[in-house]
Amino acid sequence: METTIITAEVISIIVMSILMLGSVLGSGTVDKPTWYFRAALGAFLAGTVVDIFALLFPSILILNMFTYLFPVAAMLFFAFYMIAVIRRKAEVPRWVMIPVVGLLAADIVVIVIGFLSRKIAYYENGKMQYGPWEDYASIFAFLCIVYLFYLLFCYRRALSSGENWAIGVFLLFPIVDAWVTTLTYADFTYPIVSMGFLTVYVIVQEHHGQKEETDPTRPSPDTADRQQTE
Repeated sequence: METTIITAEVISIIVMSILMLGSVLGSGTVDKPTWYFRAALGAFLAGTVVDIFALLFPSILILNMFTYLFPVAAMLFFAFYMIAVIRRKAEVPRWVMIPVVGLLAADIVVIVIGFLSRKIAYYENGKMQYGPWEDYASIFAFLCIVYLFYLLFCYRRALSSGENWAIGVFLLFPIVDAWVTTLTYADFTYPIVSMGFLTVYVIVQEHHGQKEETDPTRPSPDTADRQQTE
């Protein structure tokens, strides 16, 4: 099964690398949504690489800890990305991100303490062993996803149907991953969620880039930021 996971993750790395290159080379100006998308994609890409090494060298626990931490970082950046996309057409107060930051910060604390105390995972007798916290390591991330769905619903009118669909599907992928893990007893988190990045890139990012090219009256990101502050 590990060989299957590694193969799927290598394919995911190729796909995400292509998306990153497309994002970097395909856009002239970098607005806030694009920056956050690249940050989320970069964090998840780095996590996928680390996960391959963690599967190859399971005794190095710090690698396993970072396989938990990188998706949390990616989710944080994606949450900022979602809000930045909404702010293209609607005003969103800054405080809406406080629950996201709080939940994911708590998740990071639980993960770090859980690994240091061997409550989440540890290496023993030649294989990975999982502790009592393993089932609860992602509970704060799950609550964050629920909250982001709530925000998506509240601001759905500020987004096109395609943007709503793409962001909603992305948020569903971690839930699909949990279901697949339960059925197969194998962790395909990185390959599954990478398809969410592909969906968002094609429907949201690429579409917005094409609109920018065909709309000469659209203000630059710096001008738009100044208008928001005014």
